[in-house]
Amino acid sequence: MFITNNISELFKSSAAKTTEEWKEMGAVLAGKFEDGAYSVTHVVIPQQTGQPQSWKVGDERQLNNFFITHPGLLFLGFIHSNVQESPPTSIDLHSLFAYSRHNPCFVYSPQENACCVFSRT
Repeated sequence: MFITNNISELFKSSAAKTTEEWKEMGAVLAGKFEDGAYSVTHVVIPQQTGQPQSWKVGDERQLNNFFITHPGLLFLGFIHSNVQESPPTSIDLHSLFAYSRHNPCFVYSPQENACCVFSRT
C-alpha cells in the first residue's frame, strides 16, 4: 500500500488542534487499486468526539454516504493520533485487533512526529 507524504502531512495538520487539546482524532483512508497496488488518495475525517485515549465517530452514516457518493474509492484503513503514548498502544492493538486482520491501521504519534503501521497476517 502506498501512502504519500502529503496524506500524512494532511492528517498531521488536521489533528493539530485536537492534539493541543490532548484528544485523539481518527480518520478513514480511502483510495484506489491501480497497477497491482493500493494507493491512499483521500483522508476522510468524520464528525467525532475525542478523548485522551480514544475517539468515536459521531455519525457512521457520514462514512457510508462518502463511499456511496464516491464509488471509485475503496476503504483502505484507519489512521488515528495517540496523544499520550507512542504507538501502537495495547488499547490500539485490542480495539483494532479484528479489523487489522484485513486492513492496515496507522497510528500517528505527535510526540515522535512519526506514524506506525500494524496489521495481522
